[in-house]
Amino acid sequence: MLSTLHTNDAPTTIPRLADMDIPAFLIAFTANIIVAQRLVRKICAYCKQEYPLDKSATAELSRLLDAKKLLTLYGAAGIKLEPGEKSLETLRFFRGAGCSRCKSSGYKGRVGIYEVLEIDKELTALINSRASADEIKKYAEEKQGMITMFQDGLVKAKQGVTTIEEVLRATRD
Repeated sequence: MLSTLHTNDAPTTIPRLADMDIPAFLIAFTANIIVAQRLVRKICAYCKQEYPLDKSATAELSRLLDAKKLLTLYGAAGIKLEPGEKSLETLRFFRGAGCSRCKSSGYKGRVGIYEVLEIDKELTALINSRASADEIKKYAEEKQGMITMFQDGLVKAKQGVTTIEEVLRATRD
């Protein structure tokens, strides 16, 4: 069965269901997978241009994610970086300049950014022990390799699908 539930991320779904008086054992044994999503605007393909991040965007990204982790994420996603792209200050991203096709917005269309939480035996045990959303998220990232919506958005920003600004707008709690 598919259903929707309003939460900020996939791990928060489990405590939200418990708040709805659904017993932990039912959540643990009936849920198979939880997908969280947000829509972000796509960069207009007709006026897309490359640019380096400014100091404020670099500072915001540094606050949210370690540069080494970001570069590792890009490598795992198969993104080939230019030889000079070795730090947040040197990474290049994309944005739309604005044209008649996008009504000077720089964006045309939308795309989803996602995170997927798979319910396995260890996660079932965490759910049954009434683990917090933070504990579930830590397990999913460290043991399952879950990519968060923010990380998925950063990959899509580096690929030129959306902008860093859109990812930050959509994923801030």
